[in-house]
Amino acid sequence: KVWKEWGWAKDEYGQHVYMERWDRLPGGSGPFLALRRAKKHGRDAVLLVAGKHFNYCEDRVTPMPLDPQHANYSGLQALVDDLIAKGQRQTVMDYLSLNGCHGLVSACGGGAPWTIDAALHPWLVGTRLLSAAEVEVHASGRIVTLKGEEWEVVEDSFGVDGMRALFGSSPYGRSSL
Repeated sequence: KVWKEWGWAKDEYGQHVYMERWDRLPGGSGPFLALRRAKKHGRDAVLLVAGKHFNYCEDRVTPMPLDPQHANYSGLQALVDDLIAKGQRQTVMDYLSLNGCHGLVSACGGGAPWTIDAALHPWLVGTRLLSAAEVEVHASGRIVTLKGEEWEVVEDSFGVDGMRALFGSSPYGRSSL
């Protein structure tokens, strides 16, 4: 039910410098959906659904590892500290723009569906990731449009009708796609 994932990097004593602790949450055993933003929209992003839970992750504006111009830094913290000292706020914001959040796909305790309950950016907690009006599940079941961007269906155990029910989207629209 709980497991640890150790990072590949180790310190001078051979100890892992990073560890994640994972828990299986109640209500997360299926059905499943994995969507990935189409490359033509820029930043990589995934939306994952497991049972009643969702996770969203969007890559940084400036992807890691560090670009060649900044490769001489020991890590992101050292780079950010130096860039702040040099007054390069926008570059810092681009490096820190990783976005990730968790929430429940259905309304719980009077809340709205798709409401974020944990996020890398704390100001997003309590906001909605998306609404039914922002989603279109295409008839093929292989493409979903979220907020005007195409997302590819990577894994799906809902089916077209199940996805439409999940997102609360209309079965009508661009059904020819």
